Amino acid sequence: MPKESSARSLSSNNTRSSPYPSCSNRASGAIPRKDLGAEKDRKEWEEVRCPVCMEHPHNAVLLKCSSYDKGCRPYICNTSCRHSNCLDQFCKAFANPKTDEIEGASSSNHRNTGDYGSGRKHPKFICPLCRGDVSDWIVVEAARNFMNSKTRSCASETCDYSGMYADLRRHARLAHPFVRPFEIDPERERRWTRMEQERDFGDL
Repeated sequence: MPKESSARSLSSNNTRSSPYPSCSNRASGAIPRKDLGAEKDRKEWEEVRCPVCMEHPHNAVLLKCSSYDKGCRPYICNTSCRHSNCLDQFCKAFANPKTDEIEGASSSNHRNTGDYGSGRKHPKFICPLCRGDVSDWIVVEAARNFMNSKTRSCASETCDYSGMYADLRRHARLAHPFVRPFEIDPERERRWTRMEQERDFGDL
């Protein structure tokens, strides 16, 4: 008889509700909030394109612009001159030599705290998405790793090779060690300038 009463007590304990979630509840198919957030990030990164080369950004940096807190997320390639070299091109696009010369020749008493030691002002960068001011750029490791896994074509115009960022770096070192795909060709620049002038003249 004592054994029966012990069995009954064990049975009643097993059916008693617990204040803690059971393993069966955790295994019911509910997705943890952390995983949901990661999946949302991956979907957003899948749609991201570099505003310079219009490809998945490789070795990406995130521009911090004035609309950052509102959700603006402009990612841009920070690759070397063997590749698309987009961040460097982006910075050079805002470095106006004529403006720098004028500012360098101005009175040394009127110098902004953001000036370089030479008296030249730091270029003002504009966000390619929202057109707001860009104050900095940062590395988001998870986003960079995800985008580096995306396949892109070799930056050399005459090459058909494609691969992930690590593959492209290895390929460029071995196959095109001296090629600089996005260096400005002086002759091409002259032709482009001439075409622009002719088009402007035709609009008059």
